[in-house]
Amino acid sequence: MKTLFKWISNFFYFVLLVAMVVVGIGYAIGLRPYITMSGSMEPAIHTGSVCVIDTKATYDEVQKDDMIAFAASSGMLVTHRAINITEEGIETKGDANEISDGITTTRETFRGITLFSIPYLGYVFAKLQTPYGMAIIGILILAVVAFNIIDAIEEKNMKNLVIKEE
Repeated sequence: MKTLFKWISNFFYFVLLVAMVVVGIGYAIGLRPYITMSGSMEPAIHTGSVCVIDTKATYDEVQKDDMIAFAASSGMLVTHRAINITEEGIETKGDANEISDGITTTRETFRGITLFSIPYLGYVFAKLQTPYGMAIIGILILAVVAFNIIDAIEEKNMKNLVIKEE
């Protein structure tokens, strides 16, 4: 049982370390994740997906049929497909929508090109950002830390016991 907890603890630390490295490198090279909570880009991007945006891509790099991220008038970040590029701006449309959004994207509202999405992962992240999700994360972290403290104390006691027996 003790080795199972040790294995789980080590696995938890490994996953945490890998996630921190991947996210850190991603941020350093201009990648930003965000959660898609509408079905306007189905089936290319599923509702609840995490989209990864290349924020270092420039407005001039956008080509017809690219999926781009832009700030809507509401301030929300939107990913839709570029269907026409004009002097006035980029006309976009969600794949699942029947009509164009019109010219929605200008140099000022352009945020990046959508590189890929991870289906349904956004639901997990959205739940983890709620008070209930934060409580679960806190409990898991406390459990791992508590286990490591208890394990260290037991190891120290075992060493002391071995030294006293000799």
